Amino acid sequence: MAPVAPLQFEIARDDILELDLPNGEVTVVGEAIGFAEAKMFISCPSDSQACRKQAAKANINSRHERGRTILSVASATGSGAQVRMTVRVPRDRPVSIKMKYGELSVTDMQSDVFARLKAGEVNIGVPSSAVGRVKLAARFGDASLSLLPATRPIGDPRSRVIRIGANTYSVAAAYSLS
Repeated sequence: MAPVAPLQFEIARDDILELDLPNGEVTVVGEAIGFAEAKMFISCPSDSQACRKQAAKANINSRHERGRTILSVASATGSGAQVRMTVRVPRDRPVSIKMKYGELSVTDMQSDVFARLKAGEVNIGVPSSAVGRVKLAARFGDASLSLLPATRPIGDPRSRVIRIGANTYSVAAAYSLS
């Protein structure tokens, strides 16, 4: 598994953080920090030179645009690449996440989280006291909600978890604090 140069970046004071992420396995973790940090690893089949070539071009970028701080990834997928990424974000800042396919896990947030996938699975772990409203939608396939029966403080992996899964195509999920 080859690492891609990590990126640490500031988020403008009133900006919404947008994460435009690659296909793969992505974990977004809320922490008591004033910046965001992204780390990504890409693995390729041993016989795929095209995958290794594509992975060598991969990079993580950030930019500020009209009230948004946007993190994006260039050239990370294709040719059989498997991507694993971890993004640390301020837990008290709204986050909007977009992926095409894969598994998305979001934990320890104390602000609004919006997640949109075409196909895959979304797991959002928050204490039940943090959930004010939940909206689930699936254009095709299934969207479901189950709250696990534990009330733990932020940071405890046994906090309630919102699990959203889709068999095909499109999943959108969001939760807001009341």
